[in-house]
Amino acid sequence: MSEVRTGPNVSTLADVRPKVQGSPGYMRRAWRRLRRDKLALAALGLLVIIVVLALSAPLITEHILQTDPNRVRLTQKLKPPSSVNRLGTDEYGRDTAARLLHAGRVSLTFGFMVMAIDLVIGVALGLTAGYFGGRIDDAINALIQIINNIPTIFLLIALTVLFRPGVVGLAVLFGLLGWTGIARQVRGRVFAERQLDYVDAARLAGARAPRILFVHILPNVSSIVLVLVGFDIAGAILGEAALSYLGFGVQIPTPSWGNMLNNALTYFSDAPWLVVAPGVAISLTLFAIYLFNDGLRDALDPRLNK
Repeated sequence: MSEVRTGPNVSTLADVRPKVQGSPGYMRRAWRRLRRDKLALAALGLLVIIVVLALSAPLITEHILQTDPNRVRLTQKLKPPSSVNRLGTDEYGRDTAARLLHAGRVSLTFGFMVMAIDLVIGVALGLTAGYFGGRIDDAINALIQIINNIPTIFLLIALTVLFRPGVVGLAVLFGLLGWTGIARQVRGRVFAERQLDYVDAARLAGARAPRILFVHILPNVSSIVLVLVGFDIAGAILGEAALSYLGFGVQIPTPSWGNMLNNALTYFSDAPWLVVAPGVAISLTLFAIYLFNDGLRDALDPRLNK
């Protein structure tokens, strides 16, 4: 019998078998769609810059601006922008650029705190109402309707006048009144998810309700939660600015973009830069958040498969 020769030019069965590659997962497809959205990525970059500047405020004011944001210099009050004071000075001679950075730190921290409170309450109650339904759903819906029918701005003004809360206390008040939108969105998604086969399979496997909710259902509704996070931060920053504009938000001497804007109105004709600086900071931050969230919402939409 002749021997069958094998060499480098003879293909084996393993060599010719087609390599099967699995299709990309949901999050990978979403990331690919997001990467193609240049506007959303630019907005994310701008948002990252704003956050980094706010977090680095103490270092920037000490080593670059070389000034104290709370230092009062009455001989330098209402000075226009210059090489010494990049954004001018306020009515007490304090450097506006330094105060703007520290105010951004307060406003952004406030926004993230409110978002965290809203997520904890809204997601938990939304999951509970959507999964159990019945009387539990009715009770949570009744609570949502009661809170939504309260004139929020007037209630916040009344509570801030009574308690004079700091940044943390004000964030708690905003959070306790602002979770209803997240709860309703999550509830609606859970109503649809609980009818699917994977939930029935988890029940048959003996999984308890908390495990089904937080291990199986929550990851499948996380896309709507991720989108709501950005809008919640933006709403909190804008709400704090509006309340501070009315004189009931973050109280002086703690700077925030809102109370800087409120204080600047008195001197608008003499020092317009005091209004422009916090106004531009708020506008750019909200603009970046809304643009990125719009791109994120499109990227996470399962109906977009391109």
